[in-house]
Amino acid sequence: MTEDFGTVRSALLYDISGAWPDRAEQPSDIGAKFLRTLDALTAIDPLLRTWGYFDEHNAPRGVSIAALRPHFTAFVEAHMSRDDFGEPDPQSGFGIWASNLYRPYRSASNRSATVFVRAGSAWRNYCQFEIGTAYRPPDLVVVTYSLYRSVLDALISVWAPAWANVSCCVWGDDPAAASNDPSFPYSQYQLPWLSYLCAERAGQVAIPPGMQTERTPDGGLLMIAAETRLDPGDREQMRRSKAIAQVMIQHGGDPGI
Repeated sequence: MTEDFGTVRSALLYDISGAWPDRAEQPSDIGAKFLRTLDALTAIDPLLRTWGYFDEHNAPRGVSIAALRPHFTAFVEAHMSRDDFGEPDPQSGFGIWASNLYRPYRSASNRSATVFVRAGSAWRNYCQFEIGTAYRPPDLVVVTYSLYRSVLDALISVWAPAWANVSCCVWGDDPAAASNDPSFPYSQYQLPWLSYLCAERAGQVAIPPGMQTERTPDGGLLMIAAETRLDPGDREQMRRSKAIAQVMIQHGGDPGI
């Protein structure tokens, strides 16, 4: 790692995560959903294409997802979780991911995206999306409401999570420090930008006055802190973000990630 630790301090990071409880899924179904996810993302923006996978055997060149498609169920099966002894652990499901961080002979980029999914677990299932990394913070030019909202909608549509959250964080700071609000609660949701609860959980929410919300096609609740890129320095955005965080802490909860 050649990046200087000092260059990432106070960097703004944005990601999307979602989680759902135990759900029995076959590798073929997980693979089909994962490919649907990548296809949906590719349709959103030219930035989100040329997906590939790499590991210690083929890095840094990697293998394109296009080349893996004809045998994708086998690819999922090969990524069954393993226990502490290195043995297959089917109860913990399958973990697969794709990225355009590394294309042939090209290094990581602050405009490149990564998608990770753990599914088929009896305990903990989740999906994640990010652009850039902690050591290569995203180019804020590409961190737009339109893009992140569209990706969130795609993940909800494909994976049907119990909750999902688009978060902002300031590298190295907790939400209270990042927002300059000592009362901002700490949680896995960080500084929520857009947050979703499925219909079942949304039915338990008393929506605070003034909160901007929408209903999703599946009957879920979407809470919106800003329709521009979330800015930790904007006091009004942080007020709305804190209200969303409080709802998510109460109604998102388990399954955690």
